[in-house]
Amino acid sequence: MKPFEDVKRQILESAEKRFSDFGFNKTTLAEIAHDCKMSQANIYRYFKNKLDIAAFLTEWYFEHSHNRLRAIVRESGPGASQKLERFVVDYLRFNHTEVAKRSRIFDMVEYICRERRDIIEKNIATERALIAEILSEGNRNGEFNVKDVVATSGYIQSATLAFNALPFFLTFTRIGDYPLAEMEESARGVVRTLIKGLK
Repeated sequence: MKPFEDVKRQILESAEKRFSDFGFNKTTLAEIAHDCKMSQANIYRYFKNKLDIAAFLTEWYFEHSHNRLRAIVRESGPGASQKLERFVVDYLRFNHTEVAKRSRIFDMVEYICRERRDIIEKNIATERALIAEILSEGNRNGEFNVKDVVATSGYIQSATLAFNALPFFLTFTRIGDYPLAEMEESARGVVRTLIKGLK
């Protein structure tokens, strides 16, 4: 018999593939169970329902993106201004790539936004805390002169929302309408404008 976590991972991987290929709304637990070669009743030993599976997958997506961003924030060498620009541009690239690979999975993320606001709020708070780390570093090394790091990190997050929330609005359109090179140029322009104010 497979260990509990191995079976759970198998269910998540099968669900992600189904959600990516057919969308969250058109996928049933019975189909996920069939893909895993188990009964639907067995799924309930690991997850309460389809929303529970979606919540685990969404948290994994956010954790993966946060690990990338955290590596940028805590890298030694680049200054705070460079880190802030890389933070926004890398997040944009990550989101754009994910949308290109599996655009249908983001109806799942949209569903989570409505049904599990706690996951979204946690994501927002983590991103804001990472931006605050960059601002604090900028204050320490003399790049920035930010009086209220916490509030300002929130303002920056709001100002760059179009780049961070890419998966959510691309769900409803075609990715080709948003060429990555053009969006990167816009992201850099926004961040460089913000940096002038931070100084």
